[in-house]
Amino acid sequence: MLIAIITVLSRGMPVLALPLLTASLTLEEYGLFAIYLLLINLFSPIATANIAAGIIREGIAFPHRGDKLLQIINIYSLIIALLVFCVWAISSINNQYIFVAILIITAGQQECLVSHFRSKYQDIKFFWISVSRALALAVPVIATYAGFLDLEGLLGVYCVGYVFTSLVFVPISLWNRSITIKHYVYLKMTLVYCIFLIPYTVGQWVVSSSTRAFLGGVDSLENAGLYAISYTLASPIILVFSVCGVVFGRSILADPDKWLENSEFRHRVLYGLIFVGFLCTLLSLSSIYFDYQSFQLIRYYSPEMILVAGVISMSLLFQCMYTIYGGILFYKKVTKILARNSLIIAGLHLVHSFILIKLFSIIGAVASVCVSYFLVYFLSFLDAKKETQGKLINSATDVKIIVIGLVLQILLISYFYSLWDELYSLNH
Repeated sequence: MLIAIITVLSRGMPVLALPLLTASLTLEEYGLFAIYLLLINLFSPIATANIAAGIIREGIAFPHRGDKLLQIINIYSLIIALLVFCVWAISSINNQYIFVAILIITAGQQECLVSHFRSKYQDIKFFWISVSRALALAVPVIATYAGFLDLEGLLGVYCVGYVFTSLVFVPISLWNRSITIKHYVYLKMTLVYCIFLIPYTVGQWVVSSSTRAFLGGVDSLENAGLYAISYTLASPIILVFSVCGVVFGRSILADPDKWLENSEFRHRVLYGLIFVGFLCTLLSLSSIYFDYQSFQLIRYYSPEMILVAGVISMSLLFQCMYTIYGGILFYKKVTKILARNSLIIAGLHLVHSFILIKLFSIIGAVASVCVSYFLVYFLSFLDAKKETQGKLINSATDVKIIVIGLVLQILLISYFYSLWDELYSLNH
């Protein structure tokens, strides 16, 4: 239950911040801020060599190894942060770039702290660091809405909040722990494991987030901002996907036969996802429609907004399905297949998103995302069938259930798009 609360807290903050940011930033500024956040999410694991994955793997079985890895990454992060400050002091680099660089380092280091807490089942500390990170965004957002900060100030205070979080939780993580030279760690082997997972992480980022960067570079920052708003408004299904990833992953590892051979159980889960996904899309689209009709809290709208948000929500339903088949592949320990699929899909996504955005602007962007998320689900489904060697009982029914969900989503989106088209036309 606490993990679900933490997920809602971390994923829900951008939704709560949305009306405040759109009320205080121009559409171009909001689009640029969204791109900065994407870059932080991409480069934070790369900048820290994805050591967070090694901390949780080593820390569960060998606690002192996890502690040693955390000590190494803390020292490394401090050195890099000091170098960034020195560069800032002697150069004329844009302040926004400096703030983003520091956020990349601190975000990567805090993921290592989170992995450390998770490896020791310290969910209370995990909760409080999540609260601190949420406040690090909430405080500058409120200050920006009140007129005290511009975009640069927003990034600066956000950066200070993340630095403060690291300074508070590093001592907490190492409290009452004695790390000596005797506490060794197989650093080379651990780094190989962690770095091997980076292509998988980057591939996932390319599919989920690069579209906004493409829109900003190839099309316009305005459309990047509108796409970012629509993506944020699809947050109900994002929350479901995040919770599914944690819950299903643990369940599959604990009792794989229930997911493989007990097809009735698996089909009930799929039907449940279809139902919850339908409700999430309904909530997202009705929120946009009634906000525009009565409140206009979001401030920025477009003729395609309902269509974009609806298709994003439908696409993320494929991600929810992926958590089942991807979890089965993790159980079979075939991470090479996951990394391969991730890179293949990422490469295809870069090509067809560039072409579709050039041809159809924001509609091409959302079409590209839909295609890529479908491929994520489809390839994981095929590989799960192959790797389980026929143990995925009644898998054809899985496909039928997903088709039913897809049809329901299309009907819902079509209905709301017709209402939106009429309402938007009346006001323009």
